[in-house]
Amino acid sequence: MIRKGFGACAVLVMLLFAAGSAAQAQGDDGLLPVEQAFALKAHVAKPGVVALDWTIAPHYYLYRGRIKVSTDSAGVTLGEPVLPAGEKEHDEYLGDVEIYHGALHATVPYTAGGARTVKLAVRFQGCHEVDPKICYPPHTQVFELALPATAATAMPAATAAQPAGGLGGALGRLGGPAGQFGASGVGEPLPPAQAFRFDAIAAGPTSLMLRWVMPPHYYLYRDKTTVSLVDADGVSLGTPQWPRGVQHTDENFGTTEVYFGELDLTVPLQRSDGAARSIVVQTSYQGCQEDGICYPVMTRSVPVALPAATPAQLAASAQAPPSASAASAANAAGMAPPPAAGGNDINAGQDRLSRILRGSSLWLVLGAFFLAGLGLAFTPCVYPMLPILTGLIAGAGEHLSTGRATVLSLVYILANAVVFAIAGIVAGLLGFNVTAWFQQPWLLSLFAL
Repeated sequence: MIRKGFGACAVLVMLLFAAGSAAQAQGDDGLLPVEQAFALKAHVAKPGVVALDWTIAPHYYLYRGRIKVSTDSAGVTLGEPVLPAGEKEHDEYLGDVEIYHGALHATVPYTAGGARTVKLAVRFQGCHEVDPKICYPPHTQVFELALPATAATAMPAATAAQPAGGLGGALGRLGGPAGQFGASGVGEPLPPAQAFRFDAIAAGPTSLMLRWVMPPHYYLYRDKTTVSLVDADGVSLGTPQWPRGVQHTDENFGTTEVYFGELDLTVPLQRSDGAARSIVVQTSYQGCQEDGICYPVMTRSVPVALPAATPAQLAASAQAPPSASAASAANAAGMAPPPAAGGNDINAGQDRLSRILRGSSLWLVLGAFFLAGLGLAFTPCVYPMLPILTGLIAGAGEHLSTGRATVLSLVYILANAVVFAIAGIVAGLLGFNVTAWFQQPWLLSLFAL
């Protein structure tokens, strides 16, 4: 009866798992039109600079190397697009590439040559990363933008030479209002709120876009910048996607990474529910004026309205490692981890196992999982299995030898290991967080019944 009951439960669990998986897959079949999957807006951010902002739908990504900007407007010359560093991936067709998820902010320097408008052609390409996995053909979007009259000046040579991904230097050297700076180009220090303007918006239901804007000759320290959430129960920060900064040497902190001009930082979020809500983003940061003063640490708080999230978006966001469970990684990236909460040790263990799996030998992986299995054998969730195993061994007869009992135990344990290994492979192939999916109230109610 024990074996029949155990088998019936196993069948019920697999049926529920398959039904939920089918429902999940059914919601992901539809593909968005390219202009909805990669929604692009363009505007003149300031004289000499065009800003491009993509909002990338969940489960889609954009190729960094496939972004091209051109114009046929007479008198207008474009510089190289300034793009933040992307996530490094290996594509089976394109090799090693960089991609973007969630949102992307880029800038394009230009000289107007007396032109009052510019016709901008932005060419880009991206893919859908879950079934059905497809890549869109290259897409071109055209914008006609009015140019400010003060933009008809030469683009600084340093801007054209600025490497892609570096937001420092080029944006920092674009000129400000006439007469603001003295002969040295620095002038009197600005008030902190003007020297380092901060804003935060929701780039989507599960990500934030944080932006710091500095006038020329001011810079922001990366390792002095931290971010946290206030009044955000059920919402936690993921690992921020820092763009590449500039190595700068000053007398205060030596050589460190800083940002000039503008810093755009995308931060993923993990949410426990999908209802629309408001949170408060709090950041502390420090920066300096070139050949001038260094400001004390500044703290700003900005309210952000998060739109409603679908179950698919919540499941996708749950796959990203939260900063609370990887404090060391968060500190290295300059992100302040949120207060400790239940479950952090489990997530930290998952991170350690992930690091072991990546780039380790087969024997090291097997040894690590063997030791982890021994540890699990002493956790309370294993105790209910002891009377079941004891019943199987005792049911073999009164004259049971040690060898026979060992074989029965091994068959029981290995059979369970095979079932869970298959379930793990299926969960991995499905591409969503099974643990988060099993927390749904209707499923927990079925298990309780």
